[in-house]
Amino acid sequence: MPLCIAAWPAVQSCAAGCAPAAAGRHRLAPVCRSRYRRPAPTCRRDAFAGGEPVSASPGSALDSNAVFSPSSPVRGACDRDVRPTFQEKNQMPDVPTIETERLFLRPMTSEDWPRYADMMRSQRAAHMGGPYSTRAAWGLFCHDVAQWALMGHGALMMDDRETGRCLGQVGINHGPLFPEHELGWFVYPHAEGKGYAHEGAAALRDWAFEVRGLKTLVSYIDPCNTRSRRLAERLGARLDAEAPRQDPNDLVFRHPHP
Repeated sequence: MPLCIAAWPAVQSCAAGCAPAAAGRHRLAPVCRSRYRRPAPTCRRDAFAGGEPVSASPGSALDSNAVFSPSSPVRGACDRDVRPTFQEKNQMPDVPTIETERLFLRPMTSEDWPRYADMMRSQRAAHMGGPYSTRAAWGLFCHDVAQWALMGHGALMMDDRETGRCLGQVGINHGPLFPEHELGWFVYPHAEGKGYAHEGAAALRDWAFEVRGLKTLVSYIDPCNTRSRRLAERLGARLDAEAPRQDPNDLVFRHPHP
């Protein structure tokens, strides 16, 4: 059963000269492939700790996976401490924003919680495993946000570009409960029947393949959810009867890779 929840960190262009990713039909932020690399040391001894080299390839910046001992500060000829800072070690990936003709897809905020909670506690969540209690709804809300740090994807809220009003959510799920990456969506009652879910899901699907680099993408849909089944077909997805699923009663729609 789909839960609209979606990404690899997409950042603005950097000084390293990273080429921007193909934008396609949507305005996607370019990917900086050197984002997590440390700057090249200014002194040759910066790459050594206590006379022993820290993991680094010859002539390159320090490996971003190098392990630094707290008891052995890394200092060079300039006596400069180059241990990773707390911010560097705990850096959160950037959550992308995507613009379409009518929508602005953006990261979730605490201000989204009240309307999200109302949705998940209502009968509109019946095809997503609901209705949920407030406690369970809060867990799903946090799950949507946390996936960005854990897996490089999560949920994006859909705002009307003209009014700024939130219309719903699209997202990509994965983890132990999802055999494959899942594309999901929902819209709030006032936004239903206007094509917003299709527009937002198509944009995130393209981002998932073109920027995040996913190889497969499916949607798990309750057989009784006729509207979502039709939407999946409009997105070009087709039933895959052989695909594994979290719920044996779900239908699995597979989205074609471009």
